[in-house]
Amino acid sequence: MVRQHARLALNAVLHLLESLHATIKARYANMLAQLEQTIARVEAVVQRREQPSARSEADEPLTTLPDAEVALIYRRIRLLRALIAAQAALARVDMEHMGLLAQETEELTKHEELDWQLIALWITYWLTETLQGQGGLLLDRLLLAKQQALAVGDHLAAGRVMRWLTFAYGRARRLHMMYQESVDVLALMEQNGEYSAMEGYLHYRLADCYYAWNRLQEASSSLQRMVRIADTWQQADLLIGGKLFMVSISLANNDLAAAEEALQTAEELAQQERNAYHPRLVIVERVRYWLAAGNLQAAQAWAEQTVFTPETWNYTRASEFLMLIRVYLALGKYGEACAALQRFSPLLDRPGDEFTTSSFLALQAVALYRGGECKQAHAVVLRLVALTAPESSIRVYLDAGEPMQHLLQELLDTQHTQENSLPPVAVAYIAKLLATFTQEDKRTPSPRSRASRPPQPPALAEPLTQREQEVLHLLAAGASNREIATQLVISVATAKKHVSNLLGKLNAESRTQAIARARERSLLA
Repeated sequence: MVRQHARLALNAVLHLLESLHATIKARYANMLAQLEQTIARVEAVVQRREQPSARSEADEPLTTLPDAEVALIYRRIRLLRALIAAQAALARVDMEHMGLLAQETEELTKHEELDWQLIALWITYWLTETLQGQGGLLLDRLLLAKQQALAVGDHLAAGRVMRWLTFAYGRARRLHMMYQESVDVLALMEQNGEYSAMEGYLHYRLADCYYAWNRLQEASSSLQRMVRIADTWQQADLLIGGKLFMVSISLANNDLAAAEEALQTAEELAQQERNAYHPRLVIVERVRYWLAAGNLQAAQAWAEQTVFTPETWNYTRASEFLMLIRVYLALGKYGEACAALQRFSPLLDRPGDEFTTSSFLALQAVALYRGGECKQAHAVVLRLVALTAPESSIRVYLDAGEPMQHLLQELLDTQHTQENSLPPVAVAYIAKLLATFTQEDKRTPSPRSRASRPPQPPALAEPLTQREQEVLHLLAAGASNREIATQLVISVATAKKHVSNLLGKLNAESRTQAIARARERSLLA
């Protein structure tokens, strides 16, 4: 059967690998072993064809596998193994190996069918977008690949390329194109009857658009849908990324409790998974939470042990570096912030990565303004306005805080006295930003007031028993019901009952939520 349907078997492996690479570690290892077994079986068939002594009497004549077919199968096996190696390189953030794999697959796919040609583009996408953070540089190539797929009527391949396009548009901060492409590919998937984890990534892109436009409720709805899809398909990237995005949205809504709950879940997931960059993303949101909660001591301790040098720079740590700048600004270290931003500007202000550039410019403008360099701050914020106004991006300004509001107001107040007044479009956009700041001020307390009056959770309607407190600490340690029963020398059924009672008293729907609410009340001290 494998000999007669070798191509079909390899095609199946290719399509399964697409949805497999970001699944949780346990499922990934199990499924990958099965796929590698399939590849090995196909390879064995080809080897028997080339080694007549290894063939049994039941084997079909050699003519069933002509030379051209053997060459094609060997090539596709090499492509599949390159794709598996690329997934591993992505997990360990190995740019050098990924670059070599991209070169190898470019050569192998020159005379291949479209689906197999896309492997080279796939690996190049991971290298350029995920590891180097310059996905905007791929827009022309991705658009060409999309046109080719649609021209030959391969809607599955077109959908795959369009998903990559949404991320490239996001990196280039072409928000309207990212939004439309996401909507279009969701419609295409529905038309094709395609149900996969990739749908979750598209809802993530929609959430990114909504957040940038400060439409927080819609961003939250998209994220909730994304997390449900991620849970169904057990996609680690989506589960962790979705929870971390929820931290940002919760903090924007001044909901520290929800932010802490999402952060706890992300931390637990990141500890279980295999990707080297997940823990880095988690610590960035943890520091963001500390700043929002007014815990400058913890943020400062993190900053003091965090070191960056241009010589050892890795793009996957860019969000950490920008968070370090936010800590400097919160601590009043404006000179250090300006110096660090100037030193690393070539690594943060690059073509194809307007996402990082916009955050860099916002922080640089605030640092210069706070440091008394108003003229330079005006020039930087004007560049930021030129970059963000066409896409109606708002959140990058709000996330820079009150100093950005004052800087924009000053720029608007003095623009008529300048030799070159601001363009009408820039004036209207800045006025819109200031109006949004005013709306935020009315509904959101300042960070200082939040720090002085942290929200107090309601008291428990019924206190925890001694046994429930023991169960709570075991839950926080990650124990299962069976492990709880063993530790406390009780039956599993009794352990389940204690867990159920505990969730009821804490008004929690899950163990993670119960642990978060227990921490709010200092029950785990």
